[in-house]
Amino acid sequence: MTHGTAHTADTVRDRRRLAWRWISDLFVDTSHDEGDLAAIARSLKATGFSESEFHDMFYREVDPVLGGHWCVAVGTWPAFDLDWLENEIGKRRRRSWFGRALGRLHRVNRYNDQDWHKAMAHWRAL
Repeated sequence: MTHGTAHTADTVRDRRRLAWRWISDLFVDTSHDEGDLAAIARSLKATGFSESEFHDMFYREVDPVLGGHWCVAVGTWPAFDLDWLENEIGKRRRRSWFGRALGRLHRVNRYNDQDWHKAMAHWRAL
């Protein structure tokens, strides 16, 4: 897995897309070592968002879309299409309050959750 170090993004949307891209790496069909998680943390840091914003992106945006992918047996994939991910996140935002509440009942699988917490520990150390 290769991660860039610094990214320049002109808009909040561009920065958010970069954050989704790095967060979505935690959902690809591969294991992550500490070096991978540290690289994700550095890439997230470069987007300039706060820890609480990342928390919301992970649990309210990316995980509800990608959380079920770990149990689909379709082989390995290197990354998710960012345009598709943005579209799916947008669809979920446009749901009724009831639909959004049901979506929050989804629980991230322990593997992704552990990697997320490790990546954020690296992020805090930067």
